[in-house]
Amino acid sequence: MNITAAQGILLGYASVTVVIVIGYIARRTGFLDGGAESVLNRVTVYIATPALYFALLARTDSAVMFSPYALATVAAVFAGLVLAAIPLVLTRRRRPVSEIAMLTSMAVNPNSGNIGIPIAIAVLGTSTYLAPVIVLQVAVLSPALMMLCTRNARGRSKGRALLAAFANPVVISSLAGVAVSFFGVQVPEAVLVPVDLLGNASIPLMLLAFGASLRGARPFADLRGHAVDAWRTIILKVLVLPAVAFGAGIALGVSGVPLLALVIIAALPIAQNIYAVAHTFGVLPAMVRSTIAISTVVSLPAALIAAALLS
Repeated sequence: MNITAAQGILLGYASVTVVIVIGYIARRTGFLDGGAESVLNRVTVYIATPALYFALLARTDSAVMFSPYALATVAAVFAGLVLAAIPLVLTRRRRPVSEIAMLTSMAVNPNSGNIGIPIAIAVLGTSTYLAPVIVLQVAVLSPALMMLCTRNARGRSKGRALLAAFANPVVISSLAGVAVSFFGVQVPEAVLVPVDLLGNASIPLMLLAFGASLRGARPFADLRGHAVDAWRTIILKVLVLPAVAFGAGIALGVSGVPLLALVIIAALPIAQNIYAVAHTFGVLPAMVRSTIAISTVVSLPAALIAAALLS
């Protein structure tokens, strides 16, 4: 295996683990109270993450967004959505639409932020390869998930739920970043510097909130009644999706570093911002939190194996 690739993956996972543990200790010792998790999640979702995605996408070469690599990313995600939805729709158990949306979304949403960015920079030398999946997440997957969860939680009409989903600051800032990159707009440093400051806070705030949420959590006990759904989701996300991404890349002529990027990104654990949505809208929050935690552990050997085979 490429030693640099392995070190980059291990460093990315280790860094994330340290910050999560700090969040857990802060909550355990009472430094963070019970309301801190909600505050941290809201600041992350509505302020810091929009700044992070705008800065990243604004600096991305627009050619990456219109390439076989980007097409393979989209193809893999939508194939994963179909594979995840089939058993949920065909089962005899009646489920709320919000639960189906949550479980399906978890199976295809990689942790492109707090784990993906450091791993991409260490292994691939750039975070550019994250741009297509981030755009897909913020422009399609996240609005769809929030629309369905909002409608379930608040009884809104489809139109108002859709409007609320697309009015989310993460979506607006990401689309603005794509527009800046596509049209070659030069953003003044006076704008980018404070945006970068806020964006740099996104990952640690999200991880601290996640760590705080683990206070009193019992990962496997929290899966009671949802174990089959959880493990099916983890297997789809960590093992099946990378294989689908590899197949899509080969079919579309992707090779070399882009193919490695395609598989490594697909092998990342479930995005932790999914928990922020689950917590905010009350859709299986304990199960989602535990599934994300387990997927983070399981995905490490999967990412290392992918790097070993493709480096």
